[in-house]
Amino acid sequence: VCEPDFLAPLQEVWPTLSASEIGKLRMFLVLLPPKAVGALGARLLEAGSPAVQKMLSDVIVSLASRDFGPLEKLLDTAEENLVCCLVPLLGRMNDEKSSKALVHMAHYPSERVRKQALSAIMARDLWVPDKLTSLMDDDNTFIRQLLIKYLGSRRSQAAERLLLDYLRNRKYRHTDDESLSACFRALGRCGKTEAIPFLRDTLMRGGWISRFRVSALREYAALALTELGTDKAKQILEEASQSWFPGIRSSIRSAMQA
Repeated sequence: VCEPDFLAPLQEVWPTLSASEIGKLRMFLVLLPPKAVGALGARLLEAGSPAVQKMLSDVIVSLASRDFGPLEKLLDTAEENLVCCLVPLLGRMNDEKSSKALVHMAHYPSERVRKQALSAIMARDLWVPDKLTSLMDDDNTFIRQLLIKYLGSRRSQAAERLLLDYLRNRKYRHTDDESLSACFRALGRCGKTEAIPFLRDTLMRGGWISRFRVSALREYAALALTELGTDKAKQILEEASQSWFPGIRSSIRSAMQA
């Protein structure tokens, strides 16, 4: 009863099912052994109506919660379109195996799947910043922005160190102003104390001539200190606002306006 040949004919009746019939079918399908996930997952792309697709998704989540193995196997063998349908279902689960699968899918070759996986990680509030480091330089702008938003979503020493290492050692390949600004802001939002020396140096230090000029990096450091909001950060901003150097003072003004 779990084999594809038995379950495949269901697609012929999807369009004819009423809401109550879909509910009754769900009651039957959740009684199947978890190995039915393979055959049911393949039907997701043929479900037709949103109601049938939701019912199938609910059933797959229920079966995979009992035994994750069949869903894991399907994720490893399915084509991209089906994987894109399956990955969001991982975001509705709460066991360790599905967590590991989500992190694995976040490094999938397809950009679509990586987006789905990172979105599911955030929706599930799964906090694994150290396992997503490689996405900092993802070729897809949306994925980079989503990861930066994720890292800046809470105070976290792990996220602070990741961003500090990234910015301090100039590891970034994508150096557009928007990405760098977002990284500094995220550092301010997730940071505690370790970011302070780096941000102070970025804002205040430099050559005699460079401190007379407007600098995007100084402005980003000021933005991060503003987001940080600690007494020490406020002290540095106050000191910078009274600097002899116009480049430093203008960075503070720009940060305040932003």
